Amino acid sequence: MLVVSELHSALEALWHGVDASHPLHGLPSAGPACEGVLRVYTAVDRLIGAILDGVHDARVAVFSMHGMGPNRSDVPAMLLLPELLYRASHGRVGFVPRPEWASVPDGIPRLDAGASWSRAVLDCCAPRRAEKRPWRVRARHAWRRLAPDTATTPGETLGWMPAVRYRRCWSDMDAFALPSFYDGRVRINLRGRERLGRVAQADCEARCDEVEALLAECRDLRTGEPVVAEVERPVRGDPRAAGPTQADLVIRWRGSALGFRHPRLGVIGPAPYRRTGGHAGGPGFAYFDLPEAVHGDHGRRSAFDVVPTLLDLCGVAADGIGGESLLPVLAPSMRERAAKEAIR
Repeated sequence: MLVVSELHSALEALWHGVDASHPLHGLPSAGPACEGVLRVYTAVDRLIGAILDGVHDARVAVFSMHGMGPNRSDVPAMLLLPELLYRASHGRVGFVPRPEWASVPDGIPRLDAGASWSRAVLDCCAPRRAEKRPWRVRARHAWRRLAPDTATTPGETLGWMPAVRYRRCWSDMDAFALPSFYDGRVRINLRGRERLGRVAQADCEARCDEVEALLAECRDLRTGEPVVAEVERPVRGDPRAAGPTQADLVIRWRGSALGFRHPRLGVIGPAPYRRTGGHAGGPGFAYFDLPEAVHGDHGRRSAFDVVPTLLDLCGVAADGIGGESLLPVLAPSMRERAAKEAIR
């Protein structure tokens, strides 16, 4: 079994080169980006060919679980959502974009060549705690002065993400944004669940409603469109059952907002793209080259069916694994022969 990750990595960085509708497709870098993607795909195609040339009488499965698309997540989930909740809670601004970001004519800020997105954004991000804090919060703050700040300690895996900068203020907030690589994730500061919780369980749903209403009022700074496509509540009805890093609300973004406009809280952002590509594409594909296969298009199936199919090809039972084997559809004669051998 071989995993090729270069396609994923290339499209995250170079998507604007192959997507004519991307806001950055007109940049000079789009041409080289497109050429880079084509070269990576060509190299992977040659890799598969070389592998097939080296094996004989093999049953081959080539699959990708999901397609790629424009990045709709980095700036909204990592920066704009934490700043929105911070402003709603504290009534002050934590993120102040560079003047050149806010004044760019097309509304799409750029970074200088070689600049670090994280460093540039973090330099503009300085949220402060509430002036009056409970004694337990003040005591914890005093204790932390004796130890290094884990949010900025070298080697901290999420310390580069702007959402982590707001962690110092979470104990003052009813709802805060968890660090997230894709969907926006909001956790209610629930009493009895969080170490310094402040929201009673009876009020949890009401706080979730408030966050949803707050997000529904936000508009994309560049297009004027709503920024939210869908909100899910994975632990509705039993918030205490949430895991230590699980969200009460999961936000799926609409479009690729680089800034929010809120009627009361004002303009939030903008900030530059971190990556032009992301996990916003459609379905993936699964290609099976089996001597017994009924060739053709077998329609759309669940990605969960891939693993049971691979196990079935290896003669291994898929006990306790979700999905169904595709062999009855792909190679019914193979399944029938296996059943006869099992009877013998």
